Amino acid sequence: MSPQESIKGKSARVQGLVIPAQWDDKGNVVGVVVAAYDEQEYLVEGAPKADELLCLVQREVEIVGRFRGTRDGRTVIRLENFRLRPLPGEPGACPEGEVGPENRP
Repeated sequence: MSPQESIKGKSARVQGLVIPAQWDDKGNVVGVVVAAYDEQEYLVEGAPKADELLCLVQREVEIVGRFRGTRDGRTVIRLENFRLRPLPGEPGACPEGEVGPENRP
């Protein structure tokens, strides 16, 4: 059994930056990956929830879902939910140099 097969169906929680991965004939983004802090790119599937990420390119998110295997050399996650991480200066963002409440002991 390959390592990818052993994680298929297991819960996934990934934080990272939404970046475009697929485009239509007119150049519109139709698929995204989350470039995570572990330096891997996770292909996101699971319409209609995954479609909500299309307008969040270059935004930081935390995604929750299930591992589905690999496609085009990327790990695929079937999206169940996501949380948009606030930009500096937005409500919920930490002042510069502070650790967010989710990272505090």
